[in-house]
Amino acid sequence: MRNQLSKILNNIDENSFLTPAFLRNNNLFETFSNKLLENYSWKHDRDFYSLELELPGVKKEDIDITIGDYDLIISWKDRFKKDRKISFDVIDVNKEKSEVKYENGLLILKINKKEEVKPKKIEIT
Repeated sequence: MRNQLSKILNNIDENSFLTPAFLRNNNLFETFSNKLLENYSWKHDRDFYSLELELPGVKKEDIDITIGDYDLIISWKDRFKKDRKISFDVIDVNKEKSEVKYENGLLILKINKKEEVKPKKIEIT
């Protein structure tokens, strides 16, 4: 169902007759469409964070990725040249050991966590 709704919304813009009136020319459209248009998988475990984000029709040079101390922000221009953004909470990341790949509209990002924050198993003696 989400994929069907995403496909419908991906083909409209904020001035489309398919967009509910209360969302037209309003910041609510931006929030509403951002929440529904991105298909992504966000995971983390003890070693790293990983993200797969579908951005069909977006050029690699139109994507910006920023890793802060507490957040990951990805921004891009969609096919309507509208600015889009999605963010995720991250903590204790090793910014130098990040891997990113963009191919066929799929952004794949892996961010390693700092060594000192990984849980350590303690042996019972």
